[in-house]
Amino acid sequence: MNRYSLSKNSHICDDMKTIILLAARMKSTRLPGKQLAMVEDQTITEHLIDRLKLSKHELILCTSTNSQDDPLIEIANKKGIKWFRGSEENIIDRFLRCAEREKADIVVRTTGDNIFTDPFLVDNAVELHIRKKADYTIVDGSPDLKAEVISTSALKKLEQIAINPEKSEYLTLYFKAPGFFKTESMMVGPELRRDYRLTIDEQGDLDLVREIFKKLYKKSQYMKSEDIIKFLDSHKELLELNKNAIVRNVSYKVIEKNGKKMIEIIDKS
Repeated sequence: MNRYSLSKNSHICDDMKTIILLAARMKSTRLPGKQLAMVEDQTITEHLIDRLKLSKHELILCTSTNSQDDPLIEIANKKGIKWFRGSEENIIDRFLRCAEREKADIVVRTTGDNIFTDPFLVDNAVELHIRKKADYTIVDGSPDLKAEVISTSALKKLEQIAINPEKSEYLTLYFKAPGFFKTESMMVGPELRRDYRLTIDEQGDLDLVREIFKKLYKKSQYMKSEDIIKFLDSHKELLELNKNAIVRNVSYKVIEKNGKKMIEIIDKS
Protein backbone atom coordinates (compact mmCIF):
# COMPACT_ATOMS: atom_id res chain seq x y z
CA MET A 1 0.00 0.00 0.00
CA ASN A 2 1.32 3.44 -0.89
CA ARG A 3 1.91 5.20 2.40
CA TYR A 4 0.13 8.31 1.15
CA SER A 5 -3.02 6.38 0.24
CA LEU A 6 -5.24 4.75 2.82
CA SER A 7 -6.71 1.43 1.79
CA LYS A 8 -10.27 0.95 0.60
CA ASN A 9 -11.08 -0.14 4.15
CA SER A 10 -10.12 3.21 5.67
CA HIS A 11 -13.73 3.69 6.79
CA ILE A 12 -12.93 1.31 9.66
CA CYS A 13 -11.32 4.29 11.41
CA ASP A 14 -14.55 6.25 11.48
CA ASP A 15 -16.08 4.47 14.49
CA MET A 16 -13.14 5.13 16.81
CA LYS A 17 -12.21 8.65 17.80
CA THR A 18 -8.52 9.32 17.34
CA ILE A 19 -6.63 12.43 18.42
CA ILE A 20 -3.02 13.40 17.79
CA LEU A 21 -1.30 14.67 20.91
CA LEU A 22 1.73 16.87 20.40
CA ALA A 23 3.72 16.49 23.62
CA ALA A 24 5.88 19.57 24.06
CA ARG A 25 7.42 21.48 26.95
CA MET A 26 9.87 24.33 27.32
CA LYS A 27 11.92 22.43 29.90
CA SER A 28 15.01 21.12 28.11
CA THR A 29 18.43 20.78 29.70
CA ARG A 30 20.47 20.03 26.58
CA LEU A 31 18.92 22.71 24.36
CA PRO A 32 17.02 25.20 26.55
CA GLY A 33 13.89 26.70 25.00
CA LYS A 34 14.26 24.61 21.85
CA GLN A 35 10.51 24.61 21.14
CA LEU A 36 10.77 28.31 20.35
CA ALA A 37 13.97 28.00 18.30
CA MET A 38 13.53 29.65 14.91
CA VAL A 39 13.93 27.67 11.70
CA GLU A 40 13.53 29.98 8.73
CA ASP A 41 10.31 31.94 9.36
CA GLN A 42 8.76 29.96 12.22
CA THR A 43 9.54 28.17 15.46
CA ILE A 44 10.12 24.42 15.59
CA THR A 45 6.70 24.01 17.21
CA GLU A 46 4.88 25.98 14.51
CA HIS A 47 6.48 23.98 11.70
CA LEU A 48 5.52 20.72 13.37
CA ILE A 49 1.94 21.86 13.92
CA ASP A 50 1.67 22.77 10.23
CA ARG A 51 2.78 19.25 9.26
CA LEU A 52 0.52 17.43 11.71
CA LYS A 53 -2.55 19.45 10.71
CA LEU A 54 -2.38 17.64 7.36
CA SER A 55 -3.44 14.42 9.09
CA LYS A 56 -7.10 13.42 8.95
CA HIS A 57 -7.16 13.34 12.76
CA GLU A 58 -7.53 16.27 15.15
CA LEU A 59 -4.33 17.71 16.61
CA ILE A 60 -4.09 18.87 20.23
CA LEU A 61 -1.06 20.49 21.84
CA CYS A 62 -0.47 18.59 25.09
CA THR A 63 1.78 20.48 27.48
CA SER A 64 2.21 20.99 31.23
CA THR A 65 0.71 23.32 33.79
CA ASN A 66 4.12 24.92 34.37
CA SER A 67 3.94 28.64 33.56
CA GLN A 68 7.10 28.41 31.47
CA ASP A 69 5.01 26.52 28.91
CA ASP A 70 2.65 29.49 28.43
CA PRO A 71 4.34 30.45 25.09
CA LEU A 72 3.32 27.06 23.69
CA ILE A 73 -0.32 27.80 24.47
CA GLU A 74 0.05 31.09 22.60
CA ILE A 75 1.34 29.16 19.58
CA ALA A 76 -1.58 26.71 19.75
CA ASN A 77 -4.03 29.61 19.80
CA LYS A 78 -2.21 31.30 16.93
CA LYS A 79 -2.38 28.09 14.87
CA GLY A 80 -6.02 27.47 15.72
CA ILE A 81 -5.63 24.11 17.46
CA LYS A 82 -6.86 22.86 20.82
CA TRP A 83 -4.55 22.56 23.78
CA PHE A 84 -4.44 20.67 27.05
CA ARG A 85 -2.36 21.23 30.17
CA GLY A 86 -1.56 18.44 32.62
CA SER A 87 1.16 16.79 34.65
CA GLU A 88 4.65 18.11 33.97
CA GLU A 89 6.50 14.79 34.31
CA ASN A 90 3.82 12.09 34.12
CA ILE A 91 3.07 11.73 30.40
CA ILE A 92 0.73 8.80 31.01
CA ASP A 93 -1.50 10.91 33.24
CA ARG A 94 -1.34 13.94 30.92
CA PHE A 95 -2.36 11.88 27.89
CA LEU A 96 -5.10 10.02 29.76
CA ARG A 97 -6.69 13.15 31.14
CA CYS A 98 -6.68 14.72 27.68
CA ALA A 99 -8.13 11.55 26.11
CA GLU A 100 -10.88 11.53 28.73
CA ARG A 101 -11.72 15.17 28.06
CA GLU A 102 -11.94 14.48 24.34
CA LYS A 103 -13.66 11.08 24.75
CA ALA A 104 -10.97 9.59 22.51
CA ASP A 105 -10.51 5.86 21.94
CA ILE A 106 -7.02 6.27 20.50
CA VAL A 107 -4.22 8.79 20.92
CA VAL A 108 -1.27 9.32 18.62
CA ARG A 109 1.84 10.36 20.49
CA THR A 110 4.02 12.87 18.68
CA THR A 111 6.82 14.83 20.32
CA GLY A 112 7.92 18.42 19.92
CA ASP A 113 11.50 17.50 19.08
CA ASN A 114 10.60 15.50 15.95
CA ILE A 115 9.94 18.36 13.54
CA PHE A 116 9.64 16.11 10.47
CA THR A 117 6.92 13.77 11.78
CA ASP A 118 5.01 12.57 8.72
CA PRO A 119 1.21 13.09 8.98
CA PHE A 120 0.49 10.54 6.27
CA LEU A 121 2.47 7.85 8.06
CA VAL A 122 0.40 8.74 11.11
CA ASP A 123 -2.86 8.15 9.24
CA ASN A 124 -1.72 4.78 7.89
CA ALA A 125 -0.49 3.69 11.31
CA VAL A 126 -3.87 4.53 12.87
CA GLU A 127 -5.61 2.44 10.23
CA LEU A 128 -3.28 -0.51 10.87
CA HIS A 129 -3.74 -0.13 14.63
CA ILE A 130 -7.51 -0.36 14.35
CA ARG A 131 -7.49 -3.16 11.80
CA LYS A 132 -5.18 -5.28 13.97
CA LYS A 133 -6.99 -4.34 17.20
CA ALA A 134 -3.67 -3.40 18.71
CA ASP A 135 -2.89 -1.72 22.00
CA TYR A 136 0.18 0.01 20.56
CA THR A 137 1.46 0.58 17.05
CA ILE A 138 4.72 2.24 16.06
CA VAL A 139 5.96 3.55 12.73
CA ASP A 140 9.29 1.80 12.38
CA GLY A 141 12.42 2.12 10.27
CA SER A 142 12.30 5.84 9.58
CA PRO A 143 14.66 8.54 10.89
CA ASP A 144 12.45 10.34 13.39
CA LEU A 145 9.49 10.72 11.00
CA LYS A 146 7.62 8.35 13.26
CA ALA A 147 4.73 8.43 15.68
CA GLU A 148 3.15 6.04 18.16
CA VAL A 149 -0.51 5.00 18.18
CA ILE A 150 -1.86 4.00 21.59
CA SER A 151 -5.32 2.84 22.62
CA THR A 152 -6.73 4.75 25.57
CA SER A 153 -7.51 1.41 27.23
CA ALA A 154 -3.79 0.55 27.04
CA LEU A 155 -2.89 3.85 28.71
CA LYS A 156 -5.35 3.05 31.53
CA LYS A 157 -3.68 -0.33 32.00
CA LEU A 158 -0.25 1.29 31.89
CA GLU A 159 -1.30 3.71 34.60
CA GLN A 160 -1.76 0.71 36.90
CA ILE A 161 1.52 -1.08 36.14
CA ALA A 162 4.02 1.77 35.74
CA ILE A 163 6.18 1.92 38.86
CA ASN A 164 7.71 5.34 38.15
CA PRO A 165 5.33 7.23 35.84
CA GLU A 166 7.38 10.40 36.32
CA LYS A 167 9.77 8.73 33.84
CA SER A 168 7.04 8.17 31.28
CA GLU A 169 8.60 10.55 28.78
CA TYR A 170 10.20 7.24 27.71
CA LEU A 171 6.75 5.91 26.92
CA THR A 172 7.96 3.64 24.11
CA LEU A 173 9.87 1.43 26.53
CA TYR A 174 6.76 0.31 28.38
CA PHE A 175 5.39 -1.25 25.22
CA LYS A 176 8.62 -3.14 24.57
CA ALA A 177 8.10 -5.20 27.71
CA PRO A 178 6.71 -8.58 26.55
CA GLY A 179 3.45 -10.02 27.77
CA PHE A 180 1.61 -6.82 28.63
CA PHE A 181 0.27 -5.37 25.39
CA LYS A 182 -0.65 -6.34 21.84
CA THR A 183 1.80 -4.37 19.72
CA GLU A 184 2.17 -3.81 15.99
CA SER A 185 4.93 -2.28 13.87
CA MET A 186 4.38 -0.49 10.56
CA MET A 187 7.64 -0.63 8.64
CA VAL A 188 8.17 2.23 6.20
CA GLY A 189 9.13 1.64 2.58
CA PRO A 190 12.77 1.44 1.46
CA GLU A 191 12.69 5.05 0.26
CA LEU A 192 12.45 6.17 3.91
CA ARG A 193 14.35 3.40 5.67
CA ARG A 194 17.42 5.14 7.06
CA ASP A 195 19.06 5.60 10.44
CA TYR A 196 19.64 9.33 10.07
CA ARG A 197 19.15 11.33 13.26
CA LEU A 198 16.47 14.00 12.72
CA THR A 199 15.29 14.63 16.26
CA ILE A 200 16.25 17.88 17.99
CA ASP A 201 17.95 17.47 21.37
CA GLU A 202 21.22 19.34 20.92
CA GLN A 203 22.64 22.27 18.97
CA GLY A 204 24.06 19.98 16.28
CA ASP A 205 20.59 18.54 15.69
CA LEU A 206 19.16 22.03 15.26
CA ASP A 207 22.00 22.97 12.89
CA LEU A 208 21.18 19.96 10.68
CA VAL A 209 17.48 20.77 10.63
CA ARG A 210 18.23 24.36 9.63
CA GLU A 211 20.40 23.15 6.73
CA ILE A 212 17.56 20.93 5.47
CA PHE A 213 15.06 23.78 5.68
CA LYS A 214 17.47 26.17 3.97
CA LYS A 215 17.53 23.89 0.94
CA LEU A 216 14.01 22.42 0.80
CA TYR A 217 11.60 24.70 2.63
CA LYS A 218 9.04 26.76 0.77
CA LYS A 219 6.51 28.70 2.79
CA SER A 220 3.05 27.11 3.01
CA GLN A 221 4.22 24.01 1.14
CA TYR A 222 4.54 20.54 2.64
CA MET A 223 8.11 19.26 2.76
CA LYS A 224 7.87 15.65 1.60
CA SER A 225 9.65 13.03 3.66
CA GLU A 226 11.08 11.46 0.52
CA ASP A 227 12.66 14.77 -0.46
CA ILE A 228 14.26 15.11 2.97
CA ILE A 229 15.78 11.64 2.71
CA LYS A 230 16.97 12.18 -0.86
CA PHE A 231 18.61 15.45 0.18
CA LEU A 232 20.49 13.78 3.02
CA ASP A 233 21.47 10.86 0.79
CA SER A 234 23.13 13.39 -1.51
CA HIS A 235 24.65 15.53 1.27
CA LYS A 236 25.88 13.04 3.85
CA GLU A 237 28.53 15.50 4.98
CA LEU A 238 25.72 17.30 6.82
CA LEU A 239 25.28 14.26 9.05
CA GLU A 240 28.57 15.22 10.68
CA LEU A 241 26.72 18.09 12.37
CA ASN A 242 25.08 15.83 14.93
CA LYS A 243 27.08 12.60 14.74
CA ASN A 244 28.34 13.08 18.32
CA ALA A 245 24.92 13.66 19.86
CA ILE A 246 24.49 11.97 23.22
CA VAL A 247 22.04 9.08 23.24
CA ARG A 248 20.48 8.53 26.65
CA ASN A 249 20.97 5.16 28.31
CA VAL A 250 17.43 4.22 29.28
CA SER A 251 15.89 0.76 29.65
CA TYR A 252 13.00 -1.00 31.37
CA LYS A 253 12.75 -3.72 33.98
CA VAL A 254 9.79 -5.97 34.79
CA ILE A 255 9.45 -6.64 38.50
CA GLU A 256 6.82 -8.23 40.73
CA LYS A 257 5.24 -5.99 43.33
CA ASN A 258 2.34 -6.96 45.59
CA GLY A 259 1.77 -10.07 43.51
CA LYS A 260 1.52 -8.11 40.26
CA LYS A 261 3.99 -7.72 37.41
CA MET A 262 4.92 -4.09 36.89
CA ILE A 263 7.30 -2.08 34.70
CA GLU A 264 10.03 0.23 35.91
CA ILE A 265 11.99 2.67 33.73
CA ILE A 266 15.74 2.71 34.42
CA ASP A 267 17.66 5.85 33.39
CA LYS A 268 21.43 5.35 33.58
CA SER A 269 22.29 8.54 31.68
